[in-house]
Amino acid sequence: MKKLMTMIGLLVASLSVSACGNEIKGRVMFSDVEAHTLDEMHDFALYALQEKYGIEFELDTENDVYGHKNGHDDMPIELVGSAYPKGNKEDMCRYEIVEPNTFYDNYSSNKYKTQINEYLQAQMDEYGVQGRAEAKRKPSADIFEGELDIPKYLSNGLVTVYYEMDVPEDVTDEEIMAGIRPWMDLCYTRHFDWYFRVYQGEDIVFTLSDSDHGHKSSGEWSDEEILETIHNTRLRKPRG
Repeated sequence: MKKLMTMIGLLVASLSVSACGNEIKGRVMFSDVEAHTLDEMHDFALYALQEKYGIEFELDTENDVYGHKNGHDDMPIELVGSAYPKGNKEDMCRYEIVEPNTFYDNYSSNKYKTQINEYLQAQMDEYGVQGRAEAKRKPSADIFEGELDIPKYLSNGLVTVYYEMDVPEDVTDEEIMAGIRPWMDLCYTRHFDWYFRVYQGEDIVFTLSDSDHGHKSSGEWSDEEILETIHNTRLRKPRG
C-alpha cells in the first residue's frame, strides 16, 4: 500500500455548484497512478475511498469483475467491485477503477436511496404500476451532499430505474401488457432511463429496456412490438 500511495497525486477540486438539483461538494480525481494488477487496484480502491470520505473501508471481493473493459483485449483493464465502511456491511457501495488512474464510486449518492424509493413508490401509485422499482446510479468521481431534486436526479442520464414484477407460468399477453404499459407511461413522462425484468418463481423469463428500440415516448411502442420483442428475447435464468 505504501508503494502505491507514493505514486498517487491527489487532486481535489472543491466545488459548490448545483448539479441536477443536489449539491456536489467536490470531485476527486487521482493522477500518476499505476494500478494495473488486481492487488494494486484493491489497494487503490481502499486508499481512494478513504481519501474521498475520511473513513476506512473494507472490500467485498466476492463479486469482483476484473479484466479488459467490455471484454476487448485492446481496451484498458478495469475492476468493478464492492466496498463498505469498516464494520458496516449494510452500507455497501460499488466502485469502478479503469487503469491507470480512473476511480468512480457511488457511496455518497447511496445515502439518498430511501428518499428516492419513497418518491418512486408515490409515482408508481399515481400511474397504477404494480411491482418493485429501484434506481441505480452509475459510480462517479463526485461527492454528493445536500438536498436532492429527485426528478432531475433520476432523469439526468446517469440513473437507470429498474422495475420488477412476478408473473405465473400461465401469464397471458394481456396481463404482461397491464404491467408494462403503465410503467412505460411513467418512465417516458418523467424521462427516466428504465429497465423491465419479469420473474416466474426463481427464474428471470424476459427483460425489456428503453434502449431496445430507441423510442422517445411510450406511445411509439405498440403492444404488438412490445410482445414481439419480449417473445423474441425470452430467456430463463436464475434470479439475482
